[in-house]
Amino acid sequence: MTTTYRGRAPYGNDQWAYVAFDVPARVQRISVASTHDAAAGILDLGIFGPSGFRGWSGGARTGFTLSAADATPGYAPGPVEPGGWSVILGPMVGSTGGMAWQVDVTLHHGDPLPRAPYDVLPAAVAGRGPGWYRGDLHLHSVHSDGQRTVDEIVTAARQEGLHFIATSDHNTSSTGVTWRGNVPTDLLVINAEEVTTRHGHWLAVGLPQGEWVDWRYGPANAGVFESHARRVHSLGGLTIAAHPLTPAAGSFWEFGLDRVDALEVWNGPWTLAPAAGS
Repeated sequence: MTTTYRGRAPYGNDQWAYVAFDVPARVQRISVASTHDAAAGILDLGIFGPSGFRGWSGGARTGFTLSAADATPGYAPGPVEPGGWSVILGPMVGSTGGMAWQVDVTLHHGDPLPRAPYDVLPAAVAGRGPGWYRGDLHLHSVHSDGQRTVDEIVTAARQEGLHFIATSDHNTSSTGVTWRGNVPTDLLVINAEEVTTRHGHWLAVGLPQGEWVDWRYGPANAGVFESHARRVHSLGGLTIAAHPLTPAAGSFWEFGLDRVDALEVWNGPWTLAPAAGS
């Protein structure tokens, strides 16, 4: 059964829209497809279930599917719970006339599907102790806007002689719950998230697998960023302001430096971020 929802987002970047729908019992899969006026802007995409966050792909995808057995990268596999669900849209609209959008939600009924397990990432690599190590704390895979699978990232990290990496995809916890039979023993993989707000991006590094950090706030929401930073610290993680001086919409850091442990100075090719001094 497919239901179509339509709407229009006004001009502006700092906004969210929600498409609420009910899921009855015996639904085993949800599939979502979206379309929008691309000339008017970008439409970020994600979903929440009765128990909370279930996935996010930003503007990298126009649709996804999820079930207990599998899910599109960026979305966490798991049981399709009956109850209230919401597709979340993040319109970034440059047209003064606004942006029309459409969301099609398909509910697939059937017999229960087996739940997909995942492997727990080790906290250390055997035989290594205190010392200097080389790694990358800011990497994106197909779970957000990257082009490589985690297996391809691991291969590239080995080729570059890295000792550790952090899989820090935008606004999703899905990367951490999809390791299965492919956890490396010679390379430390750290679970992370690039928390991509509309007022700056930050890396939550060292999160437990499945842990998700919200991104729907700004400096005007007093104390919200600080509370998330405290939560990350309580879990043993680090907070890093990512490309803080990037002169691009939503990227310039606006939360202050009191609660971050580090600043990202340069990551990847020479782009706007390092050129701006970040």
